[in-house]
Amino acid sequence: MELLTIEDIFDCKDLESTKCAEEILKTINPNEKILLIGLQPRLLQSLSQRQSVRVIDLDQANIGQNKFGVTIESEDRTDEAIKWCDTLLVTGSTIVNGTIAKFINQKKPVIYFGVTISAAAKILGLNSYCAYGH
Repeated sequence: MELLTIEDIFDCKDLESTKCAEEILKTINPNEKILLIGLQPRLLQSLSQRQSVRVIDLDQANIGQNKFGVTIESEDRTDEAIKWCDTLLVTGSTIVNGTIAKFINQKKPVIYFGVTISAAAKILGLNSYCAYGH
């Protein structure tokens, strides 16, 4: 039996989230429209300076807010936003809150971000990104 090891399972610290947001730009085509599922301020800040971005978030306090020139949208806009985008950048928290099923079998590229999905992404073979986890 092969044991699976998962590194980088603790969130980044201090300025690492800003560096992470800068690093992800190297992996995403600047001409693509990005759908960010789950507001991550540093990712949104970096992406919105360079390309078209939409954000879907579950937190009612964020919905309707303008962050870095992007209005945060509610979950009921997800299907339409998926049709609009070229690539989905999805928070790993979707595996915890039960919304991951909507993103698993997309015909468009999906990149899961953050440490929450680290183990599941490895087991399920999902495309994931976490540049500065510990």
